[in-house]
Amino acid sequence: MTFNLQLVTFNLQLITDNHPKYVMWGSYCHNVIQKRAPYRQAHLDGLAAQKESGILVTLGPTKDQAKVFGIYEAPDEATVRQHIEADPYWQNGIWTEPLPLQQSTVVEN
Repeated sequence: MTFNLQLVTFNLQLITDNHPKYVMWGSYCHNVIQKRAPYRQAHLDGLAAQKESGILVTLGPTKDQAKVFGIYEAPDEATVRQHIEADPYWQNGIWTEPLPLQQSTVVEN
């Protein structure tokens, strides 16, 4: 019985803690594969921490490695910008023109 009560409490917390979703869309620099090498591990570690904290839903390159696409769930755009600007890829010019935009939800599960 206690287990079920904790599960219900957890589910209610998830429902009430939802934040707006933000889409991040940007470009990669020329020769991204070579230029990202010194910063890649720090970048991946940062993304893992963001994912664990719940702010990052997904992030990655397009198949052609030309664009970066991400989805964040955060209380506001400023929080998303802080995470983007703290990333080694932004700080070292690997990402160019990252633009966070708040999503307008039409359908959600």
